[in-house]
Amino acid sequence: MKLATRSSYPFSILPLCAADLEIVEWLPSRRPVAKAHHLPHIIRRRPDSICWACVHKAVNTATAAGFVSSLLRLDPTGSVLTSHHTYLVRFAYMTNNIEPVLPIIEKSIVFYPGMKGSTSTRNLSDPDLPPSGFITVENDFTKSLENKDILEHDLLRGLCFIQRRSWQQAFDAFERVITYPSRDNTNASKIQVEAYSKWVLVGLLLNGKAPVLPPTTPNGPRKVYEVTGKPYYSLAQAFEKRTAESFKTEYEGLSQGFWDEEKNVSLLKLVIEHYQKWQILNLRHVYSRISLEQIRTRTQSAETAAPLGSVQEIEALVQGMIDEGLLQGEVVHPENGLAYLAFSSTADDLSEEEFTRRMVATAQRIKALGPVVKATNERLASNKDYLKWLAQQKKHEQQGQSQGGGPVDVTGFGDVVEDEDLMTGIVAG
Repeated sequence: MKLATRSSYPFSILPLCAADLEIVEWLPSRRPVAKAHHLPHIIRRRPDSICWACVHKAVNTATAAGFVSSLLRLDPTGSVLTSHHTYLVRFAYMTNNIEPVLPIIEKSIVFYPGMKGSTSTRNLSDPDLPPSGFITVENDFTKSLENKDILEHDLLRGLCFIQRRSWQQAFDAFERVITYPSRDNTNASKIQVEAYSKWVLVGLLLNGKAPVLPPTTPNGPRKVYEVTGKPYYSLAQAFEKRTAESFKTEYEGLSQGFWDEEKNVSLLKLVIEHYQKWQILNLRHVYSRISLEQIRTRTQSAETAAPLGSVQEIEALVQGMIDEGLLQGEVVHPENGLAYLAFSSTADDLSEEEFTRRMVATAQRIKALGPVVKATNERLASNKDYLKWLAQQKKHEQQGQSQGGGPVDVTGFGDVVEDEDLMTGIVAG
């Protein structure tokens, strides 16, 4: 990753003054027109300065947290990516200070500056105008972003989540990179290739098996991954085998220099550590309880390709998995008999309180998606490609009904998109 230079951030380092903070606190209750008038002169100049200052230890993390808060006050959904997001995630990764930016990097990005159909026809005085309607390049809330900026943003998000051992979030971030829309049928960017290798390794940590490329992966990048990603795919295939010997042979067959150059040494060590853990986890599909001695003989360490030397070592490993939340179960020591691992009930046997808690959390997530869905529907309603596709579907449906045909295929919207960048408005990187 290329580090920032002074020329990268030509802005002066300006602290967030009390007056600015008061405006930020006051604006959420105001109409978008007020936000568009007051915020640009505060927000646009500072995240660049904050990123530069934080890299050089000139600003404390509380200041960065203040900017994250101000961005979320403008856009509570966190669905609009801005140039300020890209600066802040660079700060987080380069300074290993991720906590302050978590509230924005955990959000799902849906809208990008300058993307096709992003210009809203609604007036800024409309109180229901979604954030994507006024957080625009034209309103000076953000700079234009290139493709590489967006890819780098999600790559850095994934790296931040790796540092926090948040495997699902890291996996999702890398998947956004490797499936980023592209019309190039032969190539993939260096960022995408790097993300693919980490996506495979994180997939092993998360699910214990080789991940499968999503069907939305563009043809060009897919072809590149199949070639450059062969060492990782072979490693992932060996990870799924019952004996550790083939897995050990696979990762030792690649030199230390390879892993150093790929910047995946730490991830590989974690994958090696998790090999035996996933062997233990997979026993839950066969047993409700199993003795520690049986676990010892039926699983192997990926470092030695052999079982651990004692039951005590297995117990320490199993208890560690339980303590970190990786394994749901309990080590039981009966008075007369061998110690055993009792796997907890599956997620299907939830208590009433846990079921209620999950239902409430799901309802809150659905409610939070409301503004995003509404803005997306409005944007699609004025998108000529989408309208063309709808007309085709209606025609096919009518033809199918007259001929007694089956259901209409609704999966081909992408086939009618004109030959242009799928993220139109984003400058090609």
